[in-house]
Amino acid sequence: MPTAGRAASPVPVRRFRFRFPIGDRTARRRVPKGQLEAEELSLPLQNNPPYNAGAFRFELVFSPHYPLVPPRVTLLTSIHHPGVGPDGTVCQPITSPESWEPATHTTHVLQDLLLLLDNPSTERVLRPELARELSERPEAFLHQAEEHTRRHAEPRPDTPGP
Repeated sequence: MPTAGRAASPVPVRRFRFRFPIGDRTARRRVPKGQLEAEELSLPLQNNPPYNAGAFRFELVFSPHYPLVPPRVTLLTSIHHPGVGPDGTVCQPITSPESWEPATHTTHVLQDLLLLLDNPSTERVLRPELARELSERPEAFLHQAEEHTRRHAEPRPDTPGP
């Protein structure tokens, strides 16, 4: 049933919200009730500062034309990172329309996202001022990123032992 101000889509857009701690061993996929069963997705993540002190929410949106059109990844938690825009846009070439391959698995998109977030660099940049800070004053960048993580990230969930 369409809501006021929204046009009904002939094919529903699938939206997934994820919450994962960078540096944790697991990432849990949360799926809105009534769309699909909730599943758990495990990915090998590292435990690198400055983002390992918190959990970050992100949204993975699939177009009705998926897999011909890439999914869109948006970080919902504020992060001090050169590869993530202030609006949560992620610099992820694997999901750009020019580079997208329909055979790309969602797991590859998530692994690429986690690699980007866990290893800030000056190569995949949406915020040049942060890339410049990372390049010219790496200690100051790491300190700012840790402080930003403490202020804005969610507490890390308890994870099951090995």
